[in-house]
Amino acid sequence: MRMSNQFKTNPPKVETDLCSLDFLEWAEMELIHNRKIKLHIGGGSMSPTIENGEIVSVEPADPSSIRIGDIVLLSTLSNTALIHRVVSIEADPYGQHVVTRGDNCKFEDIPVPIERVMGRAVAVERNGETIPLVRPETGLRLSIRSLLLRDRNGK
Repeated sequence: MRMSNQFKTNPPKVETDLCSLDFLEWAEMELIHNRKIKLHIGGGSMSPTIENGEIVSVEPADPSSIRIGDIVLLSTLSNTALIHRVVSIEADPYGQHVVTRGDNCKFEDIPVPIERVMGRAVAVERNGETIPLVRPETGLRLSIRSLLLRDRNGK
């Protein structure tokens, strides 16, 4: 899910496209300094978990703490921001990579080095309420769902 051009908490002073390096630098700086950021989401790739136009809170996350089922803010290999769910974590001789997919998407995203994960989405603002996205049982439930979907698709 790509971010729209509205965000909260100390936005960059220049007007910027959130798929730009300016946004990525701003988000990385905020999260490195242990500050939560709020992003106005555009698109439907994470529906029904996150709907178009909702505001998502993202907290800093150490790459080693990322688990299957987490919804993460990451920098893609083409240097754009993306919020999708982690569906697998793979290791190879070059390190660990996360594979993400939008909840409303058919295909997985291209794997990226786990160090490109900038933060974890922890809440969404919907109809005046703040709804937590991080629950202890969520990761296990989604891991099982992911395995079942993979088995059904023959992967």
